[in-house]
Amino acid sequence: MAIGATRWAAFLLTPLLLAPAAATTAAADPMQQPSRLVGVWRMTGKGADGATVLRLGDGDAELYRGPHCRAGGGSWKALPTGQFGARLTLNQVDCVAALNGDDQLWNVVAFRVAGANRELLDEHGQVVRTLRPGVRGHYPAAVLTPERKGALDSPPTAPSRLIPGLTPTTPGALARAWTLPGPQGRDAVMFLHPDGALVLADGCKRDAFGRWAAGPDGEFLAVVDRGGELCPAAESVRSWLARAAGAHVVQAGAALAGTVGVLELYDENGSRLGAMSGDPNHWF
Repeated sequence: MAIGATRWAAFLLTPLLLAPAAATTAAADPMQQPSRLVGVWRMTGKGADGATVLRLGDGDAELYRGPHCRAGGGSWKALPTGQFGARLTLNQVDCVAALNGDDQLWNVVAFRVAGANRELLDEHGQVVRTLRPGVRGHYPAAVLTPERKGALDSPPTAPSRLIPGLTPTTPGALARAWTLPGPQGRDAVMFLHPDGALVLADGCKRDAFGRWAAGPDGEFLAVVDRGGELCPAAESVRSWLARAAGAHVVQAGAALAGTVGVLELYDENGSRLGAMSGDPNHWF
């Protein structure tokens, strides 16, 4: 399947998805609470001039090149185990041209709190960008109510905590293609790439793009394009992804013959949203 080029910038911050030996942060660690990412930050690092501002609000994200130059915006999600996914649409040509490479955050796969700063890391654990406070100029406020802070920092109920004897699903088991049959052969195919990229093909030559992340106990999040209507099967999958907070792969021997397993998605309360069959023709 050919996937056309896109002007959108997307990035995912998830704890060292490609480095299984890396330690993950305990959910109870207050330093890694998602609420600590909310703020207006100046981005610095190799090749950056320090003039790009990233605003992370209550679920919304924006990139700026000055208070009056908004390059684009989108949404973000995070889990207390350290996963962070965001999807940005860049739509102001002049501001985008001035970003100086700061839209190229696709290689960021982790974050950590470092004093007053927040560090964005690549799959090798190297700091790609540092988010620093003390932004000059007037930007929209990034605040959380106590109720929203509590909701943001509350860990979801992972499937492995609900079903006795269930072995947590690793990110590696999720990284492949998953299919949901659709009417008139217009099946939805979701590609979960090992680097955190997500592509949802709808069988009607329309695709949705996003990012995904998985935690140590089956925690799962995905951020996917909201715009553009997809064919029915893909719309169902997109609605599941919007609410998904947990994932589990049922092996083929206990599920459907001829597949590489079945992916089950759960909401934050542990209720099953839906399932997709593994596609044996697509591997990474």
